Amino acid sequence: MSPKGKTAKTKTDANLGLDAKLWQMVDGLRNNMDAAEYKHVVLTPGRYVGAEAQEEDAEPFEEKMKRLTATLREQQTTAKKLDAAIAANLPVRRSCSEGGKELGYGG
Repeated sequence: MSPKGKTAKTKTDANLGLDAKLWQMVDGLRNNMDAAEYKHVVLTPGRYVGAEAQEEDAEPFEEKMKRLTATLREQQTTAKKLDAAIAANLPVRRSCSEGGKELGYGG
């Protein structure tokens, strides 16, 4: 919430911190409404740029974090294997002075 007694209207934008600027914008958006009147307003950008609403899941945070971290580690391991396979299948590039050919057209 906005700090009581501190109004950003007496300051210029140049010397306002980020938090103060954000609260100034929020105060401008809500005008003179009481908090109870705008508690249903959501200022999440995803709602306005086409992101689909997601249902809250019942999975506890710690369990979800462990599961997602394990999935990430598996994907990273797979990525390393794929990177190695790609590197193994790329032609060895030697400089022209070492008798190698340049990669590219007509080589």
